[in-house]
Amino acid sequence: MAIFTFDPPALAGASPLARRKSLLGWLRGRLAARGVEALGPAADAGGWRLTVPGEEGFVTLRLAAEGERMRLTVLSQGEAEAEYEETVAACEDSLRAAALESDACA
Repeated sequence: MAIFTFDPPALAGASPLARRKSLLGWLRGRLAARGVEALGPAADAGGWRLTVPGEEGFVTLRLAAEGERMRLTVLSQGEAEAEYEETVAACEDSLRAAALESDACA
């Protein structure tokens, strides 16, 4: 399991649930740009998530609020180790790049 905690961009007037869905939509696009195809965002009892299908399993990315910050949890189910490694690397790169862009704008 990989956990990323980060400061989300400001989305004026957005509810917490809408903000999470929007962030997952952004992340899905960033993952696709790195060759990781994700399904979603979809909602369930635990909140908003993306799913990366694998040959023998899948990877779930779940976004939750942690105070003013966001927590992205990446979990592998079944035999999806290659997809898990690709997803974690793409998340790490995307969140790092977004932080650098944010710092450059400040």
